[in-house]
Amino acid sequence: MREPYPWWALSTGVSVPSGSLTDWPRRGASLYGIPGDRGWPWRPFLRIVNGCGLNYTGVWTMGGWPQKHDLMYAGLAAPAAIDGSARMPFLPPRADGKFDLYAPNPEYFDFAEEFTETANSLGIVVGWTILDLYTWSWRKAWLPGIGDAAATGPFRNNINGIVWGGNSTALDDLALTTLPSGPLPIGTWLAEFIEQLAGRLKRFGPGKVYIPVNEGPEKDLHFRIRNVIKRVDPDARILCTRNDDSPGQYANMGVGHPGGFDGISLHGWKNVERLREVWPKEAGTGRPETYEALLASLSRADCGRIQACSDGARLQGPIGQSNYPFDLPKLREAFAVAWAAGCGIDHMSGGKMVLFNEGRHDLSFVETDFLTQLARL
Repeated sequence: MREPYPWWALSTGVSVPSGSLTDWPRRGASLYGIPGDRGWPWRPFLRIVNGCGLNYTGVWTMGGWPQKHDLMYAGLAAPAAIDGSARMPFLPPRADGKFDLYAPNPEYFDFAEEFTETANSLGIVVGWTILDLYTWSWRKAWLPGIGDAAATGPFRNNINGIVWGGNSTALDDLALTTLPSGPLPIGTWLAEFIEQLAGRLKRFGPGKVYIPVNEGPEKDLHFRIRNVIKRVDPDARILCTRNDDSPGQYANMGVGHPGGFDGISLHGWKNVERLREVWPKEAGTGRPETYEALLASLSRADCGRIQACSDGARLQGPIGQSNYPFDLPKLREAFAVAWAAGCGIDHMSGGKMVLFNEGRHDLSFVETDFLTQLARL
């Protein structure tokens, strides 16, 4: 038997009113800004999302893409974090440059409430991603501008004896198999942060959802974070997203079942051909081997637990190109298939690449005409 969610009114195929916070599936657009970035034009972006007729957006609680010009996109590993100018869950570093992770910063949590409340007032549900790899993981060190910048960031440079990751995959694995809490050097900080954030946001009810880990490689880590959230907010809706977006992840993560996840965001949604792509790893598992087969195997209500997301679907361009483009006509076609089947959709705007490549915010790169088309599917 599937777990009931009385406030989750699954769509019957009729467009969701922009003011409703309870109906699913939803259509959204995201830049994945974070509270830490004081330069993030979040109010204008929420007005864009609402003005285009959409009703979902995603944010990261933390992240770690260092930026040019000493700006940051998700900068707990960036200069703005190290010099104390970022809005972080803990206070700026002490005089010796080290952080005290157990010195909470009320401003951070006040902002999380303000952002969620503002979005909800526009009919927008906020998806809060708890943990990413960019903040601390050696697995992301190869990306341009990151390297081992996390070495001076809060999760390796603190007075609390906490060390997440390091300069090897083995050190990453220790964190991935232990977080959100464990003996030092992992510590309990992440679990306590989740409890505090979920406690502050609980009052928004269906106006917020959670994603434990962005494209996380460790299956059990998603469940451990899910369980911390559920202890604080049993009615919270929780999505998952894996580094492996194979169609079998719907079943693998227990989507729609007790103890599993309320939904799943499948990244890399880019064209109809992608939906027909065969995933060899699913051969012999008894699970669908294509997205097309996955959608066909589910009821319309269960398709409503899927969020088709264009994150990772940009056409690759040279580093420094301000906006890695999408093939928008093909992406629209793929999104139309998802929406017709009863899935939600979330467009990861290419506008986020302007900040990554040029160190500035520029909302003119947000694809507003395309977003308006999505609202009319």
